[in-house]
Amino acid sequence: LSDKNNKIYQDKKGNIWIASQRGLNSFDPYNIGFRGVGYSGNPKKGLASQNVWGFHEDPTGAFLFIAGDHGLTRFDRELHQYIHYNRVTTKSEDFTILDVFVIDMNNALAACFDGLYKLEINEENPEKYTYTEIKHTIDDQRGFNKTYKVVPYKEEGVFLIGTKAGLAIYDKIKNTFEYFYHDPSDEKSIGVGPVRLVYKSNENRYFLSPSSGGVYEVSGDAEQGYKISQP
Repeated sequence: LSDKNNKIYQDKKGNIWIASQRGLNSFDPYNIGFRGVGYSGNPKKGLASQNVWGFHEDPTGAFLFIAGDHGLTRFDRELHQYIHYNRVTTKSEDFTILDVFVIDMNNALAACFDGLYKLEINEENPEKYTYTEIKHTIDDQRGFNKTYKVVPYKEEGVFLIGTKAGLAIYDKIKNTFEYFYHDPSDEKSIGVGPVRLVYKSNENRYFLSPSSGGVYEVSGDAEQGYKISQP
C-alpha cells in the first residue's frame, strides 16, 4: 500500500478504493482484505499508467472508472477486464485526468489539466470512444480550463467544477457555466487561489475551499440564482 495517496472512495458494495501514485488499491472489509493493481504490459489486466488520481462507479455498480495520467480506464468488475481510453490532444502534452464523474457506463465527465471533457464510449464497440471538450462561456478564461474536481450538485444535470481560477457551475442540460472567483474589489468573493476541494457534506450541503484557505458554502439554484458564502 502506497503512502502517497490521492483519493479514497467507497463503492456501492462497501469496498474501499485508494488512488495512489503507485497504482490502485482496494480493501474488501468482509472477505479478501487488501488488493493492489498497478501498471501492466497486458492492457486488459492492469492500468495504463502508474499514477491514479481519482475514480467513480457507474450507477449500476458494474463498472469502475479510473482517472490517471493516460486518461480514463473502465474496469468491468464481472469480467475483471480493463479498457483504457487514452487522451490524445495537440493542445497540451499533459493528458492527465484528475477526477471523473460517471453519468452511465458509456458516458463520463473528466476533469483534465487542459479543460473539462466528456467521454463518450461506443455502445456497440467499447473500444471506440471520443473525448469532447466542453467549452467555457467566459470571455477571459482566467484559468478555468485547468480542472481539478467534478461534483454533482443537488439540481439534476448541474455540477460544481473546481478549477485553477475558482469555481464554475456547469449546467449540462443547458450547456452553460456560471463563474465564481476572487475579485479584489468585492469583499464577498471567494478567496485567492485554485479550488481543488469541492465536496458534499453528510447533511447534503455543498462546500468549497480555495488554496488560500477558508470554507465557502454553495447554495441556491438556477431559478433563484447561485450563492457562495462563508458559513
